[in-house]
Amino acid sequence: IMSAQTREQVLANVTVTITEPETSSGVTFLLPGSLVQESEYNSYRNELVGLGQTVISFYINVLWPPLNNHRAQAKKVKELFDTYCEEQEDHSKNCPTKYNMVGHSVGGKIALIVLAHTDPERVETVIALDPIDQNPSEFTGGGHLSLDGATEGTTILTLTNGGLGISKMHDAGSIHMNFPDTTTLVRHEDAGHFAYTDNGGGAAGALMPDRGTKEGNAFAYEDAHRLIHKYIGGVNMIQEDEYSEQL
Repeated sequence: IMSAQTREQVLANVTVTITEPETSSGVTFLLPGSLVQESEYNSYRNELVGLGQTVISFYINVLWPPLNNHRAQAKKVKELFDTYCEEQEDHSKNCPTKYNMVGHSVGGKIALIVLAHTDPERVETVIALDPIDQNPSEFTGGGHLSLDGATEGTTILTLTNGGLGISKMHDAGSIHMNFPDTTTLVRHEDAGHFAYTDNGGGAAGALMPDRGTKEGNAFAYEDAHRLIHKYIGGVNMIQEDEYSEQL
């Protein structure tokens, strides 16, 4: 992997972890699941940095603020991008006009809120890994947000066998059913909700019984990395075959 530097800093009143490759070709936000440590997604950070992306992540505390939490987290993404770009310009560096997001669980839902509502003009690609649209629902059930306008970029939703407390009425399948023209659904059979994390999701993952098989979880994990390679790295089909062989 090309040499990259990781630092923790406070931007827009949020403690973030930023990893910058020597030469950056874009910015991707890496949004963890609820109360899951950022380190559970280090393989994705490395993957993205290897594709020339500057990666910005922050811990998602769904308990604070207590009101409109998910929209507040989405607003943080927009403000962080603004502040990061101002900082880049101060150092005479260019900032891209758009950014990508890779989010897991509630992080996937937050990415979709940014795309639909908070900053629709500037979002390029969203990869939402098993997003959960609950507490409150924004895109399913009685939700009021729409992804119909998201025609410019690419929006990938993955769907696993879920986990305890995840309602089928509010999962990626239901989101896709409501917005079939602007989202692509990738089904990960026999995978549990925490299959995408590097080490099972830590304490948060331990609280949720795994609904996946060993093979199903491994495939979902590898496929999530492949999707990043394909949709954020812009890997064409020939390279993709070679990439699969490397995994």
